Amino acid sequence: MLAAAAVIAATCLPAGMQPVAAATPKLKLGANSRLAPGVYYRSVKFTNGSGAQRAYVVSADLTVPGVSFVPATSTTTPGRVGRTQNVTTTVTQQKAVAGINADQFDPLTGIPLGGIMTSSSLLKTPFLVRRASTVYVLPDGTVHVGTLTFKGSVTLVSPSATPPYDNPSPSPSSGSTATPSPTDSSSPTPTDSTTSLTFPLTSVNTPADANAGKLTMFTSSLTSVKLNKCVTATGSWSAATSTLTIWGLWGKSTTHGQLASTDRTIAGCGAAGTWLSTNLKLGSQLSISYSLTSPSGTPVQMISSAGLIVKAGAGYSDPAAITTFGLNPESALCVSQDGRQVKLVAVDGRQGKKAPGVTIPQLRDLLLSLKCYTGVVLDGGGSTSLAVKPSGKATRLVNTPSGSGKERRVPDVILIKYAKPGAAKKAAAKKAAAKKAAAKKR
Repeated sequence: MLAAAAVIAATCLPAGMQPVAAATPKLKLGANSRLAPGVYYRSVKFTNGSGAQRAYVVSADLTVPGVSFVPATSTTTPGRVGRTQNVTTTVTQQKAVAGINADQFDPLTGIPLGGIMTSSSLLKTPFLVRRASTVYVLPDGTVHVGTLTFKGSVTLVSPSATPPYDNPSPSPSSGSTATPSPTDSSSPTPTDSTTSLTFPLTSVNTPADANAGKLTMFTSSLTSVKLNKCVTATGSWSAATSTLTIWGLWGKSTTHGQLASTDRTIAGCGAAGTWLSTNLKLGSQLSISYSLTSPSGTPVQMISSAGLIVKAGAGYSDPAAITTFGLNPESALCVSQDGRQVKLVAVDGRQGKKAPGVTIPQLRDLLLSLKCYTGVVLDGGGSTSLAVKPSGKATRLVNTPSGSGKERRVPDVILIKYAKPGAAKKAAAKKAAAKKAAAKKR
């Protein structure tokens, strides 16, 4: 989960990552258990300065046909941000062979601190403070860790458009402080001022940016929003033209419910809110554009981590990484230099002498012992969960959660999937044949 102290500490550290000395522990490796072609699980025992430790590792070879690395949201409805469930359930529901918890999150809303993109759909933009430790997948299936650049803008195309209705339908954002109508006294007062017709779009589905005076866009992927009396504008979205036609305006929004798939909301307090209230009226049309790119190309999948701790095969101290205190359970991800080998790593902790847990430097040393080229820390503590699904058997959690011993519900995961080559085509052909047979019976 997201700890306020950790974020404050992370954002106050000096810029720049520094290499650090490593004290790699000797590992006692358990037997490799095959979960699928190219995917294996094993337990690991090691001893460091804090005592005897237990860890668990899933290794995946992405060069094996059918094996894939998949960032995913934890929900029965894919593409929803802000809903939580345990990793074991997500692995089972999404037919994966392994999965581990991913990003830190707000325990009150279930919204991840960072970003997530699935199947080329940007569900939430990355956390800018930790942009150098974003995990992303390129179209060729290779996995990388690095900086992603988000660029976006909102341009007023038609400031004087006439709404095609007298009383627009109530907004799906039921928590807003007003219901939109052309004469609503609590809506922003429109003016003819269009000094600047374009305003920067800072993010997608990031309420914290709106509260900070920046402009963000909400989509139907976000389940709920809490705002500090921001200005919000909701409208009908045209994917073909990337335009938003405003049918609802609110001047003091504090909450915002889930949108219909055909709608979008733009929101902002401070300077962004002033721009919205000054320039928009019911029926205004906005052109919205944005992109998310990496130095290596355009990502098709993405998920944020809690910090970079191994870079180019050496230990690093990332100023933006999570700051923890004492010994804890931890989750981590390793990526090879060519981006085609990954490891999901979980370490038990807070269990006395049997499994005391590790510090972040100790986790880094473990990753180096596992021959990691690039390593990131994920959310840890009670969130640490690594689940596997052996062929023909039920999904099971391999680590022991701290506290009550029960899995914590988390909003997003990293999955390893395996699909037998040609299985998708066969399934599609079978479905098409069934549909054709049903049509003949009518």
